[in-house]
Amino acid sequence: MSAVRIRSYLLAVGLVVATLFAFWPILSNDFINYDDPIYVTDNTLVQSGLSMDGIRWAFTTRRTGNWHPVTWLSHLLDYELHGLEAGRHHLTSLLLHLLSSLVLFALLRQLTGSIWPSAFVALVFAVHPLRVESVAWVAERKDVLCTLFWMLSLRAYVGYTKNPGLPRYLLLTLLFALGLMAKPTLVTLPFVLLLLDYWPLQRFKARPLYAPPWRLVREKIPLFVVSAVFTAVAYVVQQQEGAVGTMAEFSLGQRVGNALVAYVAYIGKFAWPSHLAVFYPHPEGHLSPGAVLRALLLLGGVTFAVLRSARTQRYWATGWFWYLGTMIPVIGLIQLGGHAMADRYTYVPHIGLSICLAWGAAELTKRKRVAPTVWGGLAVAVLLGLTATTRLQTYHWRDSISVFQHAIEVTERNHLAHNQLGVALAENDRRDEAIRSYEMALSIRPGYASAQHNLAAALEDLGETDEVIRRYKAAIHSDPDRADPHYNLARVLAKQGRIPEAITHYRDALELRSDFAQAHNNLARLLDEQGRAEEALEHFFAASQAKPNDAVIQANLGNALHRVGRTDEAISQLERAITLAPDHFNAHYLLGIILSKRELYDNASAHYRRALDLKPSHLEARYYLAIALTLTGKRAEAVRHYQEVVKLQPQHADAHYNLGVVLAQQGRMDEASRHYEVAVHLDPRYASAPLIERTH
Repeated sequence: MSAVRIRSYLLAVGLVVATLFAFWPILSNDFINYDDPIYVTDNTLVQSGLSMDGIRWAFTTRRTGNWHPVTWLSHLLDYELHGLEAGRHHLTSLLLHLLSSLVLFALLRQLTGSIWPSAFVALVFAVHPLRVESVAWVAERKDVLCTLFWMLSLRAYVGYTKNPGLPRYLLLTLLFALGLMAKPTLVTLPFVLLLLDYWPLQRFKARPLYAPPWRLVREKIPLFVVSAVFTAVAYVVQQQEGAVGTMAEFSLGQRVGNALVAYVAYIGKFAWPSHLAVFYPHPEGHLSPGAVLRALLLLGGVTFAVLRSARTQRYWATGWFWYLGTMIPVIGLIQLGGHAMADRYTYVPHIGLSICLAWGAAELTKRKRVAPTVWGGLAVAVLLGLTATTRLQTYHWRDSISVFQHAIEVTERNHLAHNQLGVALAENDRRDEAIRSYEMALSIRPGYASAQHNLAAALEDLGETDEVIRRYKAAIHSDPDRADPHYNLARVLAKQGRIPEAITHYRDALELRSDFAQAHNNLARLLDEQGRAEEALEHFFAASQAKPNDAVIQANLGNALHRVGRTDEAISQLERAITLAPDHFNAHYLLGIILSKRELYDNASAHYRRALDLKPSHLEARYYLAIALTLTGKRAEAVRHYQEVVKLQPQHADAHYNLGVVLAQQGRMDEASRHYEVAVHLDPRYASAPLIERTH
């Protein structure tokens, strides 16, 4: 084995060790309450595991405002293997990130033949603190997954350029499409392939960067078409799901200004990664024209210098335009959400800056302006510093409280961080602190619907009903397109007996989110109480379809089916509920009643017994069990249960009467007479009743 190959293997091992050391703490981290519930922890379809229904859903859902079936399949597989064990989900993301780093190292070494610059770029990519958000946040699985396909696509393209042919081009296109189905920001790949043609592949020959040979553009037309199609799909889905709704909050001038400043800010964080946060609030009207002008001049000046040196130092052009170009989908010209920038958006773009840095240093070394040992020592120091900072940053992602507390500490006027911290505090029974966090969020942004909604939920626990209703209505007014405030307002109104208003808001919630299982379930219960059984049944069915693994909903549907006389379906539904939750009291109890009516008393007795194991004080379950035992000839056991019923509820006339009947059948006439007399005293109709079993 050659010395070069040995050196490459050792560097690859070093890359693995450094990456694992930097990110290992995330294996002890929890999920966070920002997007993780949508992707995993509250997503019942993901929690159904890797099934045909789940796969079909992954390819058809537009949830989160994205069409990214490969990402959903990744989460489905993770849940199938690991359930809700957060550390294992983090491990998957870490391994994907590590694979991307190794592929990047191998790719650059293959393209350039330069081992040390290639290793430096791969190591910076692997251990830079800006990578923490993508790797340590389960909801950003799409980042690490998409980037792995990005790296594999580049490898496939290099293979195609060395040996062109349809099979290799189809492989490239397939990997590109899979990456786009993980996250649509991969759309800039064809542009980056042209940059690689310029350097290091040298397929432009003597042409300048801005005048690529037509054949190179032509060979990428299918890729540009795929990119255009996925861009259109992403925009349409995001628009339909309201993900681009925040564009209306910011003028074009604000978006362009923020984009220019963000370009420079991302360079700053690449050079000095401090004050990193999960959310950076948009400056809105606080962005000064001076800051925008300085950013424009800086970017323009660097671009001019890069173009001037492009003929002799082509790596500058490839690296710089890699950075500028791959940032375009996420720089904020199309505003998604209320953030100004995000660490995760640098995941691929910063590779371009690393290329400039690494090959610039190599150029200086080649010209003997700086000794290799100096660059080597400096590179090691930089990488050690980045690795240590990254490891420290992972601890800020331990849980929701730590990640949002840190965001509040390192940013200003961060309404979202205050709100999400409030949610985390409420989940940890720190309600008073949660209320203060929500109020802080509202002091920063008074019309913030999510904080209004969460504050209402916190106040609900304190019994401040009028204020709760006012806050929920304020949340609806601030954001009419959110379903949760309508749902929770409906709950509160229903508790107050304001049923028509509650029904209206449940319907509003379902208009906004047709698969809102709990809204369907609660609406169905209200309709059922009003005697609108068939209409209620429709909503019970809808709830069941939206949450097929929710035992309570399945049991409610079984009960509704029983009440409209669809007994076979009711039995099947209740048995399903018991399969999902063997300790579901209502399902056992209702199944016992239905089976008793079918005179299947032994089976009914088994379900009544299980119901009583779960709720020993439930008198009706015990009473009906006693009847079933009586009718199957198990009188001694029936007597014990009747005696328990009349002991706990002495006014239960039916139990006294039936106990008298069974005691009479056992020849215990004195005891039977006493219970019969009590039954007559409680209900005079028993005066003319014979001592026979009364069934239900």
